[in-house]
Amino acid sequence: MGPSGGRGGTSFLGVVRCSAAVVGTLLVLLVGAEAGLRMIRLVRPPRAVLDPKFGWRLNEYITRRYSARRADGQPYEVSYHTTRDGFRFWGEPPGGRFSLLVVGDSYTEAYQVSDLRTWYWRLRERLGPEWRLYAYGCGGYGMLQEYLLLREYLEEIDPTLVIWQWCANDLWNDSPFLDSRTIKSFNVYPRPYLTAQGSVALGFPHGGALLAQHSALWLWLLPRAVRKLRLQPSRYDVYDFSLRPIREGFDRLGVIAGMASRFLAHRRVVVFNVGGVPEFNRRLALIARRSGFEWIGGLNEHLQRLREQGVVVDAHPSVGGHWCERGHEEVAEFLYRKLAGRLQGLTAVAPVVND
Repeated sequence: MGPSGGRGGTSFLGVVRCSAAVVGTLLVLLVGAEAGLRMIRLVRPPRAVLDPKFGWRLNEYITRRYSARRADGQPYEVSYHTTRDGFRFWGEPPGGRFSLLVVGDSYTEAYQVSDLRTWYWRLRERLGPEWRLYAYGCGGYGMLQEYLLLREYLEEIDPTLVIWQWCANDLWNDSPFLDSRTIKSFNVYPRPYLTAQGSVALGFPHGGALLAQHSALWLWLLPRAVRKLRLQPSRYDVYDFSLRPIREGFDRLGVIAGMASRFLAHRRVVVFNVGGVPEFNRRLALIARRSGFEWIGGLNEHLQRLREQGVVVDAHPSVGGHWCERGHEEVAEFLYRKLAGRLQGLTAVAPVVND
């Protein structure tokens, strides 16, 4: 081999060594970051943890104190706690003849307000001292996860009344096709989905199963990277019922609600929805009524009227948006007005129609 060939071979080996050094350095950094994040979580446990049944769930006995802001920038302090199994409230206050079980997503988790400022605690106060409260909400949950949670705890809690908070995002959350193509509720955790055979199986809408199940760094980094990139909405991020996946997603919600209705057949269940366009809410109301649930409509319109009047009901995007303290107060009062007259006869089950 001539001199030029020798130099070419030497150059190639140099590139290989350099590439190996870069890859090795990156691996060391990634392993170090993974180990460091896990060490931090030993000292400060995460708010949510992986769960084989629900995909993820709120960590139990977590305490957080932090400053939040209303949408207009006005600051306030938040004292956030979870109790047994990640519930925000578990049978509080003790005693009382009646029990209220509240289940929902991030609007019920209510990370933006203190425990005693949540809409369900305020509602319990309005209902009176004979009511004890059980409340669980988890950011990103879909209707199926909330149904699974009801199945898990209904017999033990034996509630007098169930309030089930639905959300517009349920349409995307409960469809594996839509969930993997939307930025409305970006999720890196495994999520349970209803299969064509009617069973429940975990799926991974973003990223592989290996990373989602075993890498704390991946679960921390990916959603932050997506928020920074500000990805553009896809064609499926709108309420376009001419699209087959959107219609199928709605049909899936109907199936899940039907499953829940059979399980909750002898329970009093009240449902209300957060967000969505009028057509979306009209269809959800039909699903609720066909399932034998009591539907309370009009909340979104009520809050929008308050916004137009200059009342600040929302939290600042820096704390995830949703409702601020005034918003929770308004929601509690709205629900109480709809329910108060009907709760005098607790054994009677009749639809509440408030469109």
